[in-house]
Amino acid sequence: MNKASFFCLAGIATLVLAACGPSSSSQISAQKESTPSSGRVSFMIFGDPAELKAYQNLTAAFEKGHPDIRVDLIHVPSQSDYRKRLGTDFAGGTPADVVLMNYRRYAEFAKKGVLEPLGPYLAKSTSIKEGDFFPESIGPFKWEGTLIGIPQNLSSLVVYYNKSLFDKAKLSYPKEDWTWEEFVATAKALTKDLDGDGRVDQYGLGTEASLQRFAPFVWQNGGELVDDRDKPTKLKLDSPEAREALQWFVDLRIRHKVVPDQVEEESEDSESRFQNGRTAMFLNSRRGVPTYREITGFDWDAAALPRRLFRNMAVRPF
Repeated sequence: MNKASFFCLAGIATLVLAACGPSSSSQISAQKESTPSSGRVSFMIFGDPAELKAYQNLTAAFEKGHPDIRVDLIHVPSQSDYRKRLGTDFAGGTPADVVLMNYRRYAEFAKKGVLEPLGPYLAKSTSIKEGDFFPESIGPFKWEGTLIGIPQNLSSLVVYYNKSLFDKAKLSYPKEDWTWEEFVATAKALTKDLDGDGRVDQYGLGTEASLQRFAPFVWQNGGELVDDRDKPTKLKLDSPEAREALQWFVDLRIRHKVVPDQVEEESEDSESRFQNGRTAMFLNSRRGVPTYREITGFDWDAAALPRRLFRNMAVRPF
């Protein structure tokens, strides 16, 4: 099996034991060893049409190299619906053979013993090894010292921006060394009431109000999220550095009003606004690229996060 086809079926992916089923782990292992490399494999994924197309291309390439194996893609468009489906399928004993599972959520399944560890498979592989991955990317997928899954991707948070809106506002594109202050000033200049009705029609920035989004700004300001990154026991968001960074992040919406409020976000999320040309900048990981490549109404690009005391980006595996 070559590397590309291995990733096609494994992704981050975790091969599944029979959740809530009667078979023991040893019985399942024995069945797997006696099973020939043929048949059908179910692979559950989530994502928009562009991401689905990419998975379809990957599975087609895998099937071409392994004509005796058929991959049945199970597509759940919404990530939130996907998470619910995972829980329901595992609880009912009918999970897909291969699934995508975020590093923050696989532990609840790993501790139940319903995931097949991928470590032994990598140990036997002649084309891909655990050492091929950055330690930071593969480490989060180890449960009690055992490698459960492998990362599908490693991605940092960046600023995607609408070049056309920057051009229209006669603003320079973001530079590699831009600062928090320049970032806010740019977002303000791109937040506009276009029809004079007193309501914002174009926002300068879109972002999720989540830990993953403000974490890099805490680190840039010299703060930490937890007391120990390897074995955390408590949050450290009450430190002066973390509090200052969190206040700056919250002020993007509350004080500067360059980010849609919660009501507007619920009516149309910021990523949709960015894709429709009504938000100038959007914080996201690499995951948005396949979708953004489908945009035809404007040119876009990506820039590094603005910097503070330290140059630090959030890098997370999936």
